[in-house]
Amino acid sequence: LLAGGGLWGATASSYEGLVIARLLEGIAAGVLQPLPVLVVARSFVARARGRAMGMFTLGLTLAPALAPAVAGLLAEHFGWRSVLVSAAPLVLLAAAVVDPTALQRTAAVALSFAAAWLSWRYVEQPFRQRQLAAHRRAMFASGAAATAGALAIGGLLILTNGWASRVPANVALLESAVSDMGEDARSCIAADTILNNQRCRLGVPDGAPSFMLWGDSHANMLENSFDQLAQAAGLTGIRATSYACNPLLDDSPSRACAQLKASVQKLLDAHRVDTVILAGRWLRDDMAPERVAGTVAMLKQAGVRVVIVHQVPEQPHRGAATLARLAWNGMSTEALSITTEAYRQQFASRNGQLEAIGAALSATHVDLGEFLCDSAICPSTRDGQSLYRDGHHLSVFGATYVMPALQAALPTAEPTTVPPEPAPPPAADADAANVW
Repeated sequence: LLAGGGLWGATASSYEGLVIARLLEGIAAGVLQPLPVLVVARSFVARARGRAMGMFTLGLTLAPALAPAVAGLLAEHFGWRSVLVSAAPLVLLAAAVVDPTALQRTAAVALSFAAAWLSWRYVEQPFRQRQLAAHRRAMFASGAAATAGALAIGGLLILTNGWASRVPANVALLESAVSDMGEDARSCIAADTILNNQRCRLGVPDGAPSFMLWGDSHANMLENSFDQLAQAAGLTGIRATSYACNPLLDDSPSRACAQLKASVQKLLDAHRVDTVILAGRWLRDDMAPERVAGTVAMLKQAGVRVVIVHQVPEQPHRGAATLARLAWNGMSTEALSITTEAYRQQFASRNGQLEAIGAALSATHVDLGEFLCDSAICPSTRDGQSLYRDGHHLSVFGATYVMPALQAALPTAEPTTVPPEPAPPPAADADAANVW
């Protein structure tokens, strides 16, 4: 079961297959763990059982300490699949001697005597001697030396930023998007904070706000882009954003989201802005079309222009982290990108509903998906940089890349320089789909 699970996981072509294979390995490991304890209990007399159990436990404590390093070396030099098959040779060797020949039995007995002698000579004898002071001093000295060495290695890794020089420049550039959250991605919830705090202001700092960016983390990821566009146009905006808080005016079970909705309503009642830009993860279950339509209708009644920013394509990978692994393994960074056809099928219903709401209530649409996707795929990278931070949030570079599409959301549409059409992405590696 252990070998079969490892081999299955190493050859898995899907994430689900890998999970099932690891589950089988976990079942096998769970069965194997208590067996050595039973062997020790039955093989040693009561007075020797404690020492034998201690020696066995020593192996259990060393394994978690050594396994990550060994697995890391295997993964770096032979690929991540080698970690899954590492136990298979030992299992196959054991299976080969289930019905041993006379020669195999003789060799096993000889190895047992050799192991017993080594154990007696270097484990039992030192502890049976009366003069243990020197041995204890040596043990404490070696322990102190090992601790000092570990601290030195840890300090060196901290000083070298995890030995960053070992990572190729193109991989480091892709991976940098994992933690790149922009200048200030904190929430803006209270009305006074939204209106007066500089971190919640977009564009010209001291002007009267003419637009408001409202939404969840998908609105947060567009903050820097709207800030730059507003500065270029001489406009001032505010943002009312918080993670997992949808841009809808009806009730919310979350206290923070309820406060954010109340703040938006307060600002609308005071006629603080002329344009409200809605941005969110529209595929969420709580973004039902009737709720969106109700919010747009209320905003139109308040006399503001409404802009709906469509969600970016959701990639079937973990964003920049996965792209960096692909690049480090010499694979195409577009190997796992969602196809344009699959994206349109996934978003057809929700985008159609949003467009129908916009047509009925005179709302403006900004479709980031159609801007990002070409005729074949919705790419994950451009110019060697990751467009995504994770599977469905744009990176700072990605948010900058879609700025020409966001220009139409501003109250006044000033001309902007649109980047040239990028070159077609490289062909997907047929084997790369197995990397995750």
